[in-house]
Amino acid sequence: MSTYISEIDAWQESWDRQQEAYLPDREQRFAAMLDAVDAIRDTAPPRLLDLAGGTGTISLRALRRFPDAELTLVDLDPALLALATATLGDRASIVTEVGTLWRAGPDAAVVAVR
Repeated sequence: MSTYISEIDAWQESWDRQQEAYLPDREQRFAAMLDAVDAIRDTAPPRLLDLAGGTGTISLRALRRFPDAELTLVDLDPALLALATATLGDRASIVTEVGTLWRAGPDAAVVAVR
């Protein structure tokens, strides 16, 4: 891991604070998305696709709520992907090339906020 991102928790906290300035109801949006996943899922672990996943903020919350989830994060920004990779480790698949994206199928939930 790069020495620049060795304090990954501090980076994530800083990112969250910065983003909350733009979206004050950000946490409520995340909760609503995950509530929707919970409402439609069956007994199988949920399959989640985090589009424009950035640093992995939504993925982290999803994995806290659904520890057995199969999660794929997609983003194209190398700096944000470095943070996501450091944060999520092997708990999620990180996709940098949209052409390599897994086929979600009808049983996957897409989580993204704008």
